[in-house]
Amino acid sequence: MTNTQKKTKKHSKKHSKILLKKTKKQSDIDIIEKYSNKYLKKNLNKNNKTLENIIFNNQYKHLFFYGDMSLEEIKPIIDELLSFSINDKDQNNKKQLKGIVLHIHCGGGDTNAGLTLYNICKNVNYPLFLYTEGQSGSASTYLSFWFKDFRIIAPYSTTFIHQMNDNEKGQSDELYFKHDILEKMNEMFCKNYSKYSYLSENEIKEIITYDFFMSSKECLNLGLIDMILPINNKNNNKNKNNNKNKNNNKTYENDKHLFVLSASQWKEYSDSKEIITQIYDCIFNNINPIINISDFNQGLDGVKEITMVLPLINLCSTSPIKITAIINAPINESSVLFTICCSYRKMSKNSMFIINFTNIIGEDWQPKMQSRIKYYKTYSKIISDIFNKFSQLPRNILDNIMTKRFLLSPDECLKYKLVDELF
Repeated sequence: MTNTQKKTKKHSKKHSKILLKKTKKQSDIDIIEKYSNKYLKKNLNKNNKTLENIIFNNQYKHLFFYGDMSLEEIKPIIDELLSFSINDKDQNNKKQLKGIVLHIHCGGGDTNAGLTLYNICKNVNYPLFLYTEGQSGSASTYLSFWFKDFRIIAPYSTTFIHQMNDNEKGQSDELYFKHDILEKMNEMFCKNYSKYSYLSENEIKEIITYDFFMSSKECLNLGLIDMILPINNKNNNKNKNNNKNKNNNKTYENDKHLFVLSASQWKEYSDSKEIITQIYDCIFNNINPIINISDFNQGLDGVKEITMVLPLINLCSTSPIKITAIINAPINESSVLFTICCSYRKMSKNSMFIINFTNIIGEDWQPKMQSRIKYYKTYSKIISDIFNKFSQLPRNILDNIMTKRFLLSPDECLKYKLVDELF
């Protein structure tokens, strides 16, 4: 080997090491996990037991902001917030209401609409609790994150924050001016996120660069919320084994039949609002909801469908009363997720579980690969946690739940504790 070749090889090795180091640094995308671990100890002695009793308490007025953040969609919520008085009584006109719980399932939208709703919420003169029940992203996180001591999140919720973006076109002087506006807005948002969390402004700036998704636990560890609503352990399959109720197949006068027929086709944040409010109505009136489920299409098209069923997954897993699921026909993965979280699951012998998470991808608005990877990781963790907690699937299925497709017969579903009874 000539001296020139040796030098070239040495230079190539050195260049490869620098490139590898640089790539490794750039691909170290889980900044959220890094800061989550950094601030973990701050939450160890945190006690927010009093917040547990808020979500399912009918002495509070419950409002549901399920939709996009727009001036049109926030208007009904604003009307309710401004017309509410601490002297108001519940729907049965018996008990004086103590305040409002605002349930949030919104992926963001108009920044001005988000700031408008936030400032109105901030200035009400009664207790207002913010409950992230599904997803909260972008402009809706002003509500989810900027109210210290009043922020609750469901166990399987997702959130995300990102830097300001715009598709403005124009001449250079106009674009420079627009740049100044975006810089000022970013600065204001970073200050607020830092004020209501454990994170510094520089750490916030690092996070918003990549549009990173966060799980409920990560939000808690970062100080962005105050409490994760606990899962009702009675729904846990490990506790079901020794506590089977022989009367689970009976229908009582205080049971109410509800219907979810096409959850996998929900495309809007508002699509789940009707069934969610129906279940809450049952909870507040001590009625046991029986959810009849029938849902089958060609399979997942990205994770949008899972996002839309997050409120149902969370409500079924945390409900203080018994929720029965009846599977009347084949259902696919998005419906399977909330079905197995129910207190009792009955399955027709003419149905099946179709599980296919292999098509999960990020959203179209996520321009960076890092954000899509974190998006995938967050949902993978949620899916794995649900199957681990609410079923007894064998390890060969659990380990491949995101990479392989599974078709489970009623007998297999019963065997793996995905359901409790066949009919």
